[in-house]
Amino acid sequence: MKSPICILLVFISLSSLTIGQTYSPHPLFLTINSGARAAGMGNTGTALANDVSAIYLNPAGLARQTGREFEYAWSKYSPNTDPDIKVASAIFKIRIYGIGTFGLGYLHFAGDENPIEPSAESPDGKRIRPKDTAFILSYGTQLSAALSAGFNIKYAKSQKVDVTLQEASFLCYDVGILYAPNYLRNAVFGINIANLGLQIQYSDQNFKQAIPTMLKLGMAYKLINNAYTKLNCTLDFNKIMVKMQIDENSEPEFDPVYQALFTSWSKDQFNFGCGFEYWYAGLLALRTGYIFDKNEKSEHFATSGFSIRYALYEFDLSYLFASQTHPYKGRVQLALKVGF
Repeated sequence: MKSPICILLVFISLSSLTIGQTYSPHPLFLTINSGARAAGMGNTGTALANDVSAIYLNPAGLARQTGREFEYAWSKYSPNTDPDIKVASAIFKIRIYGIGTFGLGYLHFAGDENPIEPSAESPDGKRIRPKDTAFILSYGTQLSAALSAGFNIKYAKSQKVDVTLQEASFLCYDVGILYAPNYLRNAVFGINIANLGLQIQYSDQNFKQAIPTMLKLGMAYKLINNAYTKLNCTLDFNKIMVKMQIDENSEPEFDPVYQALFTSWSKDQFNFGCGFEYWYAGLLALRTGYIFDKNEKSEHFATSGFSIRYALYEFDLSYLFASQTHPYKGRVQLALKVGF
């Protein structure tokens, strides 16, 4: 039991590291774990990652999976302030024996409506809702009985309103590892470095933006694991690995990603989550979780969710509890999975 306790202490120590200038992630949708299962467990799952949602959580989790599975997920991102901001995703995975597990994904984010000035795209000038999309190719494989690895390749298109509509296309990558030590049969540890890539160059050549590279550390532990009941506990620590340099007389500058992996620790921008998942007879699941988010200010959220499984089908729902005026209050995420 010493190792899980040590990992927890590492998470807590990481949470107290830093202060500094806050970076607002953009494109925001690259930092979202789509799907209702993880959302109901405090947005955790970097080490659990044992279904098709591993494509988002940690591609190394695909390595331990068999068969084929499809999931469609949908949610309103800020239901309390702008219910028209929506996130939708579709993901699929298939196991090819002797090679590994492959995944495909599509993510769509409809952002906040903004006014723009007259331009070639909008001669009359109007309010426009920028959209972001990403196509994902994923792969996971076993390196040993205890160790698995995986990666994602993402091709993304992003729109941003800055007086006029700005557009960009770019590639980024995820690299993940899962480790299930023999001396801790019920524990799994995970790491995922997501959204590695070069800076985004928008259609306005003077406007550049850092890709929101994220470090994700996770632990999952099976508290109960028998034929009829299963109880999983998960812990996740997520850190934005972007270092922004501010100059009042010019646009913000960003450290290259290979530097930001080290220099970004001077900023106080992270979140910590924990969650529990209870399964009965493989038919019904109940979930709950907690999120501590440190950005411009400290915020706390509670989450809950459930799943109903019948034959090849599974329906997932999650709900987020927040303060009365918070944009995320009442966020519901829905997902339908089909295994075949």
